[in-house]
Amino acid sequence: MMKRTTPLLLAAVLLAAVVWTACNGDGPGTSDGKTVADPDLLRSPTETVVVADAAESEVGLSPALIELLPDDLCTEGHGTPRDPCIGNISAGWWALGETQEIAITVRNQGQGLLQLESIALLYDPPIAGEDPPGFSLKVTSDVTLPSPNQPLPLAPFGKPSPGILDELELQVVYIRHPGIEGRQAELVFVSNAVNAPTATVYFTACCSLAALDVEPATVDFGAVAPGDSAEEVLTISNIGGKDLALKGFKTTSLVGGSCFSLNVKGKEFDLADAQDAGHSLSDAFWVSPGEQDVVTVRFEPEDEKPASATVLLYSNDLHRIDGFAIDVLGNQ
Repeated sequence: MMKRTTPLLLAAVLLAAVVWTACNGDGPGTSDGKTVADPDLLRSPTETVVVADAAESEVGLSPALIELLPDDLCTEGHGTPRDPCIGNISAGWWALGETQEIAITVRNQGQGLLQLESIALLYDPPIAGEDPPGFSLKVTSDVTLPSPNQPLPLAPFGKPSPGILDELELQVVYIRHPGIEGRQAELVFVSNAVNAPTATVYFTACCSLAALDVEPATVDFGAVAPGDSAEEVLTISNIGGKDLALKGFKTTSLVGGSCFSLNVKGKEFDLADAQDAGHSLSDAFWVSPGEQDVVTVRFEPEDEKPASATVLLYSNDLHRIDGFAIDVLGNQ
């Protein structure tokens, strides 16, 4: 006579079978509390599985960090810095018509791929007479700037890969035009950087300093007979934005003795007497911005021997603290 299996005994057998299967991995199991399905049951016979390289996977999951150089900190007095403010670069003083180029380097200091989505140079519309525009942008790296549908990737700095740079070099170019006191611009980078999705570099181009210019820079009297004299005019121009003060002068490399003199506002100065301490102009020689004045150089030789000198003109031009050099020649 066959014994009947009780429901309680059957349930116990089934529970033991489930526990044994889970422990030996022959069926659906768990990993860290998450259900893991057998990949052979989910993959179609023609599907290809691509396993990413571990390093590549790490880069793809790691953040990108943008760095802009030079990394001068933002300072007060340049409007309201936008957040984040990466840098504030004072481009300084320009002479009229002079072109200045400020280099900017973009680097990726993170471990992930930096995607530059846009790079824009923003500034006020051109002012009348500002042709070409005061600010422009040049790319010195061999790349194309990003477009809306084509971002520019940067690899982690120090780890470039084929076709992907690890830094981008740009130049902001400024040309100062007459009558324009100063300009400001912003270079804006939009990217996937976690530290600064929108990073801005601020530029201030100003011309509020006195700036000395002298024409001609070389005075050649040619042949002058002994006992005769000749004069040449030096035009002193202020191409800056503040009043220019001509403070004095000094003579160097004098050859020929007391044959050269300089007339400043009706006062005659022998260049031979200005070789050591120089001459200080107690009554400052002032020139307003954009204006000109003149001084006169005189050559009166005692013989026919060659004569020469270099005159250093000193002013409040902070870019010429060592003086503006004028070469004077006679009987060469």
